[in-house]
Amino acid sequence: MWQHTVCCLALLAVNGVTATSQSKLDALPASVRDRATVIIAGELTQGRSACIPTDTMGSHRWYRETSLEVQDVLRGKVAARYLQINEAMLPKSKYVRRNLIDGETYLVLLRPNAESMKIIEDREGIFNYRSAMSGDEIVAIVGPIAH
Repeated sequence: MWQHTVCCLALLAVNGVTATSQSKLDALPASVRDRATVIIAGELTQGRSACIPTDTMGSHRWYRETSLEVQDVLRGKVAARYLQINEAMLPKSKYVRRNLIDGETYLVLLRPNAESMKIIEDREGIFNYRSAMSGDEIVAIVGPIAH
């Protein structure tokens, strides 16, 4: 009985994300939806990269990393568990939300380039600060959406 209850609760949670994601997607203009080849709902996580030396004098820096844990796939082939975007290089569009909040779930419409698609379609695919999607690869970021 207990296992059955847990299973049903998990299905309700996934279906809730799907229904909310679909309604947010339907609210976007067809011209925006049609540009995206990959559409996901994902929980945002922010962190920083490993230390990166910048010169021989001991200077170093860290890059801000923004990842999305894939919760739901509405379009495209997505095998990677996490996708990464470069928040500093988001396109200027009224459909791309800025000031993303750590821990929130967003509907993300993407048009990844060939290199990004190789990572996305690989179960073991991992982005880093250099390969994070940016610019024209990001069509829209909507949300946060309900969990």
